[in-house]
Amino acid sequence: TAGLPGSPTPPALTTRRSPILALLSNRVFVIFLIAVGLVQASHAAYYGFATIHWRAAGLSDAVIGALWAEGVVAEIVLFAFSGTVAKHLGPVRLLLLGAAAGIVRWSVLGSTANLAAIAAVQWLHALTFAATHLGAMHFLARAIPREHSATAQTLYAALGVGIIMGLAMILSGEIYGALAGTAFHAMAVMSMLGGVASLVLARSWRGVVLT
Repeated sequence: TAGLPGSPTPPALTTRRSPILALLSNRVFVIFLIAVGLVQASHAAYYGFATIHWRAAGLSDAVIGALWAEGVVAEIVLFAFSGTVAKHLGPVRLLLLGAAAGIVRWSVLGSTANLAAIAAVQWLHALTFAATHLGAMHFLARAIPREHSATAQTLYAALGVGIIMGLAMILSGEIYGALAGTAFHAMAVMSMLGGVASLVLARSWRGVVLT
């Protein structure tokens, strides 16, 4: 970091309005938070209960560890080509891709504990998580005024990921406790809703900086 060239910092804009209120009163930004929050929160059952579910299905800890590693490798591969991917697809298409992949991935995990099927959809972590996060970062970079950049990233982390993920974790826990793998089907529905919100975002945002 110390070796990076310096970049000029524009003078801060003087305004009486809170940056948080300014962003949360912007319809497009709120739609973005809902879209990305739902797709990211659809991982709740996976993060919280996948290992428990797979153990109950008879998979060994070594196999389960390999499945988790597969997902990590998948996201690393996507991030390695993130610049090219984002350039060709753009933020909203990345969110839509993540939502579509979530519908497929969580539907499969909710329907079977077959190792081959699970291994086949674990690669979709590159889309459900990595493409969604990449789309979110590029949306924030393109749509948010520079002086509100830090606030927008904070709201994305706190609301779009943190609070919605926490609520989804509670929901998935209740469903998993009662119906086991059906919790993953609920996450598929959440991905679908995130996809609908992403479509609304596509119609509402024209790629310009929000005002």
